[in-house]
Amino acid sequence: MRCLVGWLLALLLVFARPLPVWASSCRSVNSELVCIQNMQRSAQKYWEYRVQFKIGRSLMPVEIYDCRNHRQRTIKGEWHGFSQPERAAFACSLFHG
Repeated sequence: MRCLVGWLLALLLVFARPLPVWASSCRSVNSELVCIQNMQRSAQKYWEYRVQFKIGRSLMPVEIYDCRNHRQRTIKGEWHGFSQPERAAFACSLFHG
């Protein structure tokens, strides 16, 4: 009996894995729940961030924010001012208090 219990515990330990922790930062922006799903800082330009937002239930494409010059890169690679200043301020405020 002890052997069976030991084997069952061993199997549980082998196959039991901790669940991943998804820590997302969320805020209410323009009466919508905006969460940052993924955020990466540029290694070369520490003021640039690649951010993927989740607004409500929809996942937005990755956007690149230049928090130093308050610009945003489009998919075509062109720079322009922040299209959603509230979202950009949210992303930039996490690293530039």
